[in-house]
Amino acid sequence: MASNDMTGKLVLGFGGITDMEPCIYRDNGHYDGTLAKLNVRKVELVELFSDLTPMDAASSTHNDKYGCRWGGGANGLFPVTTETIDALRRLNTEKRVAREAAEKQLAVEAAAHAKLLAESGLCPKCGTWCFGDCQEAR
Repeated sequence: MASNDMTGKLVLGFGGITDMEPCIYRDNGHYDGTLAKLNVRKVELVELFSDLTPMDAASSTHNDKYGCRWGGGANGLFPVTTETIDALRRLNTEKRVAREAAEKQLAVEAAAHAKLLAESGLCPKCGTWCFGDCQEAR
């Protein structure tokens, strides 16, 4: 799919908070004043897949890097098909649902543990029956 000019097309790159989250960008052409052989591109963030890792997106790139975006992190840009974008969206949704379920389960377990600790008479600060000797205000 790689062509000489990707201007206006959707491409896969990496960005977000860590500069390593898979993103879909719109390629807005070359930066003026950069060497053409570097192919540094102006990009506009279209969609961030915050629940995916670079490895999740790696198989969709086929190592067809055609340029890079200005900025840090993994700044390579890769051609991407509509089908690949849809597959990344589905995978991101699946991972988000799984993460949210795991977070909810951890919260339930933490609340149950806190309740058990409170009912046991153990000091919440030091975890013993110190009867306040550790200076924990009850």
